[in-house]
Amino acid sequence: MRDDLTVNHGSVAIVTAPGTSVSPLPVGSALPKFEVVAGLVTTGRHRTAVVVIYRPASQPVTEQFFDNLTVLAVVRVPLYVMGDFNIRADRDVYYADQLRLLFDAFGLQVGSSGLTHHLGGVFDLVASFVDVALSVVSVDCSDHSLLRWPVVSDQPATPSVTVRTRSLRRLDVDTFRSPIASSNLCRASCWPLDVDDAATLYDETVGRILDDILPTRVVVRRPRPSDPWFDAECRAAKRLTRQLERAYRAASRRASEIAGSASCSGTASSPSASSESARQAWLSQRRACRRLRDQK
Repeated sequence: MRDDLTVNHGSVAIVTAPGTSVSPLPVGSALPKFEVVAGLVTTGRHRTAVVVIYRPASQPVTEQFFDNLTVLAVVRVPLYVMGDFNIRADRDVYYADQLRLLFDAFGLQVGSSGLTHHLGGVFDLVASFVDVALSVVSVDCSDHSLLRWPVVSDQPATPSVTVRTRSLRRLDVDTFRSPIASSNLCRASCWPLDVDDAATLYDETVGRILDDILPTRVVVRRPRPSDPWFDAECRAAKRLTRQLERAYRAASRRASEIAGSASCSGTASSPSASSESARQAWLSQRRACRRLRDQK
């Protein structure tokens, strides 16, 4: 292995900045005739698939090269395909047009740029789901130039929503019961005859008491749009998983109370079979829900 940069061609990689997560996409094994690496890149709310390709110039351009690229059709998120194709888009008209037609079939547009090699020629391409404005930057460590472009999100920005809310889980029932018992809601002689007036009395009384013992707080929320693959089947599986988790936690609390009572009375107790059964049902459903998510 050489330690200098006199020979620095070949191999592909995806390098990202801190705060960006990358998970591999299994398309490399399906593309045997060239070097490729693919990953799902997530930055904040923006998620896109990135495929980097290097086709060695020592290999002739064949129809199989284009056939292998059709595996990219399985990617269902916004896609960027880039790399050194070693097909001169400015001179090899036949192969360049064939490559553009293939990308067009995937709904991808090839960005236009200037010469990408220091000896001339356009060898490096970027195809994406939107038309990108490429800029060519010369770098010293390679005979190929650096291509840069602004990333365009496929999802419109979701406006934030400011709401006032109160955490009802923190409500002490005994503290709430006392002012309710002394209010007009518990005095039949103070009840209005009109149903609308009665509803207003209820709302105002309960609201005033809650404001005293559990004030509201301002929360800024940014609604997150659902993923396109998260359908009714996924929602039902997630709902069932949460139901079984709540059932397990309730059974666990009951088992703890029984164990505590048995300890105080000095009698021996065995682990609750119902609690363990609820736990196994929850874990089994959680695994099934994860498998369904991966499948989707």
